[in-house]
Amino acid sequence: NDGTFERTGANLANVTNTFAPGQYTVVLSASNDLGVVAWATNANYVGVVTNDIYVATNGQHQFPFETWNKAATNVNTAVSAAVGGCTVHVSNGVFTTSAQLDMSAAIRLEGSGPAATVLQYGAGNGVLKLGHKNAFVTGLTVKNGSGGLAGGIYMTGGVASNVAVIGCGSPGAIVITNASLFDSFITNNTCGVSIGVNGTMERCVISNNAQAAAGTGVPVLVSGSGALVNRCRIIDNYGPQGAGRYLPSYGLSLADGTVRNCLIARNYTKDDGTSGNDEAGGVLINGGTLENCTIVANTNYPSSTYGKGVHQAGGTIRNCIIYGNGGTTVTGEYVRAAGTIAYSRAPELAHGSQGNITNDPQFASAGNCNWHLTDASLCVNAGTNFTGVAALRDLDGLRRMIGSRVDMGCYEHVFPGSIYNFR
Repeated sequence: NDGTFERTGANLANVTNTFAPGQYTVVLSASNDLGVVAWATNANYVGVVTNDIYVATNGQHQFPFETWNKAATNVNTAVSAAVGGCTVHVSNGVFTTSAQLDMSAAIRLEGSGPAATVLQYGAGNGVLKLGHKNAFVTGLTVKNGSGGLAGGIYMTGGVASNVAVIGCGSPGAIVITNASLFDSFITNNTCGVSIGVNGTMERCVISNNAQAAAGTGVPVLVSGSGALVNRCRIIDNYGPQGAGRYLPSYGLSLADGTVRNCLIARNYTKDDGTSGNDEAGGVLINGGTLENCTIVANTNYPSSTYGKGVHQAGGTIRNCIIYGNGGTTVTGEYVRAAGTIAYSRAPELAHGSQGNITNDPQFASAGNCNWHLTDASLCVNAGTNFTGVAALRDLDGLRRMIGSRVDMGCYEHVFPGSIYNFR
């Protein structure tokens, strides 16, 4: 090799051979004018896979894993073998990761359902990473991960749907940027969900997540431009009592982006009395927009300084219901230091100003956690219509605007006897 390229050009990249699925050894020979020949052999150097790759606990682990009988016995090997366009099918069973599963290509990872297929942390920085816009994960549980950029799922691209994230720890159960999470359960983690720039979370349940250490683990943190949380239930998250055990909120902390059509209920935090910690039982909003949400039955104990339901230090609140937070007292349900609130219900608001009201919202059965509105509620048709609201759905999946104006809260009221056609 004298450093001179004998032939160059794009037309040289032509297919000369095709191969069936399997592994192939590559042999390179070189000779010169003196008849000296050198050989280099790389065994099983080229792998050819099918579009479908299988993983099963009782598979034969025979490359390229193209049938259930020949299935890989661990997910890491199957995902490493896959290329863009492949689907990795995972059977029922518990699979322990040997390293973080890195889906930086357009790969589909399909389990047999969250109750049947479990990926649990074995080693590495978290359990699963999605880094391609066309990566897709569905039908599995991610369990017991910690460390790295996310203990459970770290997403900088792609979509995860119908997954459960359980028992994961710091720095977050799920981190979402430029990616989307749909129809999933995030529960019993010591950290929650962090949603950054252009991250989306819809139709998810975030429940029973607890703080692991002081100042960490907000159940839902929304802090990126273009971030969206829609039609989610943020419920029953809590933090242990004790000096220094604090969070901005035990429900939602909103700094940027939009949170809409969500129920934020029965979250519990203990205010440790430390100045500047800004604890709130349900929501802390520093920026962004909170719209058409119901914030109920949250508790900030024992102080009401920062709001048992909502502490607003910035941003915009509209079409929201804040009610019944703090247990037996309504003092400090809503506390505002900055920002705007309009067409909403809270006991501390000036009734009639900016469309706000202080009336009892007349829930169907608050004692039974049924926070739908009744016919008598003054929250019906009392919100303000905003661009695109007619195309949205409420938390139940009903049209967001049935009457002339959108209702307050996360549920749109349907009057009995009415007939509606949903398409």
